[in-house]
Amino acid sequence: MYWCVPYAFLGDWGFGVRLLNPRYVKNVLGKKTDVRDCQWLEKLASCGLAPECFAPPPGGSSR
Repeated sequence: MYWCVPYAFLGDWGFGVRLLNPRYVKNVLGKKTDVRDCQWLEKLASCGLAPECFAPPPGGSSR
């Protein structure tokens, strides 16, 4: 549940936040760096190869 606070915070600030299904992205190949993993996951998601999980709308504010 560590993702909840950053997810809500980034959503409140207008970032397009996606929660990806860990079953499909846990075995990211290559050297492990946050920057490379982030870029690879973004590419997978933009191609439709990493499906999103259900998550409530970030922030919960009524804008």
